[in-house]
Amino acid sequence: TFANAYERILAYFDDVTILTAPKRVLHFVRRFEHYLARHTRLRLNVGKTAIWNGAGLAPGGLGELSSATRVWFGDPALEPSSRGILLLGTPFGEPQFLAKHVQTLSDRHEALLLSLRGLGDTQVSWLLLLYTAAPRAQFAWRTLPRRWARDFAHAYDAGVLTALSVLLLAAGFALPRWVDLPRHGPAPATDDADPDDPDVPYRGWQCFAFRVLDDRASAEHRRAVGPAELAFLDSQSGSLALPPPGGSFGDPATTDFKTEDNQ
Repeated sequence: TFANAYERILAYFDDVTILTAPKRVLHFVRRFEHYLARHTRLRLNVGKTAIWNGAGLAPGGLGELSSATRVWFGDPALEPSSRGILLLGTPFGEPQFLAKHVQTLSDRHEALLLSLRGLGDTQVSWLLLLYTAAPRAQFAWRTLPRRWARDFAHAYDAGVLTALSVLLLAAGFALPRWVDLPRHGPAPATDDADPDDPDVPYRGWQCFAFRVLDDRASAEHRRAVGPAELAFLDSQSGSLALPPPGGSFGDPATTDFKTEDNQ
């Protein structure tokens, strides 16, 4: 039974998140432990349980959760870089905890991009870069507050351009110049351009990359459906139409991008 409208029990595959007041933590843990054993015959692994709140208020009955590993990560006695938790990859905690998380992410992505250069197969390296490295980065910076997301994105873009230039050179091609891109526009320096300024005429090469992917996905999709389905798709086009399956940033000259803190 929930005590108020803010209490929640959320499950995603084998990850369970409980949102409640500190004094109710032990109650929910015990109830979840009971129903987990009753319905699945599984025993709760307390060692993988993580408890945190930003106020640093220790939950009641914390001592009853005996474990060889730490379960309380909101303790003010901890180093700030350790006061926080990850929920499905999204960090919650002190600024130092977020900074440590971003640095760890950057190191992991840098290692991945470095490994792609040494595979010796340009096609495989490109596919891994497109379908593995890029989606992982997209997910990562969408779960970060704006300040940390921007720092991570700048470092990641530099790493991608370096990896891409190595792959292209290995195949006998040079990295395209900005002016060679279709419908090119002025490229403001990262440190000089305000991403929230609606007058900025160009938002980045990603817009063109996603447009190419969207056009390709749309063409493949249209070839796989009949005339009736095509008529329906065309009838839904316009200002209220959904984006193609790939998702698009839209036209950089007309799209008003808005960024907000996620926390």
